[in-house]
Amino acid sequence: MKRLTKTYADGTHGVADNLPCGENSYTFKDLLIHTLGEYEDLGITPDQVRQMDKEFTRASKELADYKKSVDQGRLLHLP
Repeated sequence: MKRLTKTYADGTHGVADNLPCGENSYTFKDLLIHTLGEYEDLGITPDQVRQMDKEFTRASKELADYKKSVDQGRLLHLP
């Protein structure tokens, strides 16, 4: 994901430095509206995305632990 914003040390946000257009241009405003619309079309909140990320990380760790157990011969594959 190419970020449109940057986060300052105090937690506030500003325009990313790597954008090809100025922050006051119509091109930038169109880009913001388009990108925001895509996020809103997903129908999920930032908190829901954070929760999904947390669950994905947990499940990935469980799967890695399972694979390690299989590789070490501690689990058997039953027919």
